[in-house]
Amino acid sequence: MSGERIRTALSFTIVNVMFVLAGAMATAEQPWMAYADASEAGFSAAALEEARVFADSNRAAAVMALHRGRVVAAWGAVDRPLMAHSVRKSLAGALYGIAVDEKVLSLSDTLSELGIDDEPALNAEEKRATFRDLIASRSGVYHGAAYADADQEKQRPARGSHLPGTFWFYNNWDFNTAESIYQRKTGEDVYAAFDRRIARVLGMEDFDPARQFRVLEPSQSRFPAHTFRISARDLARFGQMYLQEGRWAGHQVVPAAWVRESFRVHSVTGDKTGYGYLWWIYEAGSLGANYPTLDKMAVYLARGTGGQTVFVIPQAEMVVVHRGDTDNGRSVAGPPIWQLVERLVAAGRGAATTTPRLVPMVVQPLASNL
Repeated sequence: MSGERIRTALSFTIVNVMFVLAGAMATAEQPWMAYADASEAGFSAAALEEARVFADSNRAAAVMALHRGRVVAAWGAVDRPLMAHSVRKSLAGALYGIAVDEKVLSLSDTLSELGIDDEPALNAEEKRATFRDLIASRSGVYHGAAYADADQEKQRPARGSHLPGTFWFYNNWDFNTAESIYQRKTGEDVYAAFDRRIARVLGMEDFDPARQFRVLEPSQSRFPAHTFRISARDLARFGQMYLQEGRWAGHQVVPAAWVRESFRVHSVTGDKTGYGYLWWIYEAGSLGANYPTLDKMAVYLARGTGGQTVFVIPQAEMVVVHRGDTDNGRSVAGPPIWQLVERLVAAGRGAATTTPRLVPMVVQPLASNL
């Protein structure tokens, strides 16, 4: 076995152990419950306050941090549904896992078998791409796409330059087409399905399928992008469910095997970094000296434009959600978010008590939002 494969196997062994430990922490109550005293979770209150001031200085819209499924930090507009941008892809991925498990979707189905075409038309080689290729962003279909940013438009390879399954390119055509295939195969709208199968089951408090909207650009493609508007506290539930290997309150919501496969590197994107099924993967040792705590851990990330992130960090038994308010032009760049997460994880400096006192979550304001 190669060194890379050994590292990956060890990483997933650690992840699986932590999933088991976290499994008993699933919570169904509304609202979120928080530690009455951060020290009972093993966290320094002073370090958490320093992290809050740092987040405020970077104009975060909302931040939530969970440890063992309970709140250690809740700052800003955690109840405000904001644009998720590309986090939408990870949200939709949970639905795909359920559909594959129920044998409604097959990862090996080709675009040809699924009856997928576009305008301009796809060629026979492009139609050999599978649903698996779409969700790994390896389709080789370099067609115009709705909701693609300028960088993606500029960097898109030429049509026919790579065979399906052979090359990774972060491609909105793949993601948008996967959403439409899901709807065709299940007969259910993406938003209605997410509400029924995920949001209600997890006890999300702010998700409203009627407030979601599709972005269709007919000059680019037949397939729309299904954008999501969702709050930080609801994204925290989604991240916690993935930390718990798809379980919530004793129920298997998303198949455990799907979570593991989503968190497995299907495409190498850098030194010890990769892309799974609609999640970004950072193996231990990938982040470097600027992140001394996080660098020791595997990190799984759903991320979107302007500071939308869901960090799943099994070794720390933590989920961290950060939101930027792109509705009002208040984006937050990536490095300050990583620095914030480093501070939050490093704030855990001791052992948690066996039976910590819990209270309903109290949200601290961020002055930059007032």
